[in-house]
Amino acid sequence: MSDSEIAIRTGMKSLVTQSTRGSSYLDRVYVSDLDYDGIKVVVSAVKSDHRAIVAHTSFDIQPLNKTRRTCTFRKHTSAQHARFLEDVSLSEYIGTGGHNDHDDPQEVFDRIYSMMYEMLDTYYPERSVTITSSDPPYITPFIKCMLRRKNKLMRSERVEKAATLAAKIGESIKNFNSVQLSQADVLSDPAVMWEKVRQLTGRSKNRDNTDTAPGITASALNSYYAAVSTDAHYETPGIKLTANNAHVSSHITEWRVFRLLDGLKKTSAGLDKMPAWF
Repeated sequence: MSDSEIAIRTGMKSLVTQSTRGSSYLDRVYVSDLDYDGIKVVVSAVKSDHRAIVAHTSFDIQPLNKTRRTCTFRKHTSAQHARFLEDVSLSEYIGTGGHNDHDDPQEVFDRIYSMMYEMLDTYYPERSVTITSSDPPYITPFIKCMLRRKNKLMRSERVEKAATLAAKIGESIKNFNSVQLSQADVLSDPAVMWEKVRQLTGRSKNRDNTDTAPGITASALNSYYAAVSTDAHYETPGIKLTANNAHVSSHITEWRVFRLLDGLKKTSAGLDKMPAWF
């Protein structure tokens, strides 16, 4: 049935005027009143051969019981990496980390970290983005930033760039879900795997734990076990030499440091707030 026949029989009009799968008009949106400010057909952010339909109005619906949290992150792109590598090879950073055998190791570490923090703030400045409770679990600060960028491109009619960014968003979501599912042991505990699937698909029901005794927090438990596990009369044992280290060189080559850094796994930043990718 064509759009004109549907409009005559139902009095509803089709909003979609572009093909949504190849050259076919398979995905339709019919309305009785044209209340939408904009209709766009874009590449879907999820893995599908259908294109997504974005219909929006100026009426902003505010959900109830919605919580927000501000997250900070450092955006790192190929262009930023190229600029960093080009500038740092000719900058004042080269050679400033030198030291001799008489330097205090803590002072050397402080100088190195100070230099690295300065590099991070210069080439990869911190950004902030708001994550809400209605966002799916796979929406990371970096993905949320890309989604906002895609929406800005859509509003400025730059559909091709928005479609390219949508493909990148879909790939990032797929990688995030793959990492989350790989952490579950399917053979020994399939229930954990299915719980991960329900969380990622938004079907998990959050249940409030009302059995926790009032006043018991993680800090209280840490303080208790730290108190009962500490020996006030403990003395550090003396250092024992188990091998002749007279002919062992303590020099660490740049190649060895590179191999160690290159073998690091992609994990969250530690106490030093230094990203693994940097």
